[in-house]
Amino acid sequence: MQSVREFMEFYLQAKVELGQNQRRLTEAFERKVLDPEYLKLYLERRNRREENPEAVVTVELSGDTARVVTTGRPRSIPKQQRYHLRPSANGWQIHEIEWECLLCAGTGALNGIKCGTCRGTGWKDPLTPDD
Repeated sequence: MQSVREFMEFYLQAKVELGQNQRRLTEAFERKVLDPEYLKLYLERRNRREENPEAVVTVELSGDTARVVTTGRPRSIPKQQRYHLRPSANGWQIHEIEWECLLCAGTGALNGIKCGTCRGTGWKDPLTPDD
């Protein structure tokens, strides 16, 4: 079976390639509808993001599950992401993706009080509704 790190590196590379394909498909449209000055800023930001792709920082194994933290992108939100993986028939599958909490910057606390956004964990799953 592929290691968690190998799986995540494959996944992150595939995301980069999908982004490149999407860029090629939308480039003519963007040039048509975006003001040239705005297009310049837009492309500069996208190029910075593409020059600094997401990368694996840590891999934690616990039984048959894993958590992987990846780097964030400079001047982009979220700063880091945490992936939760479990084994599948074909190797590994991601079953949850969390972002570093935007409010407390991943510390879990604001002014000495547990962060209400991430509930003190430092991470937030954008698909999980807030209570």
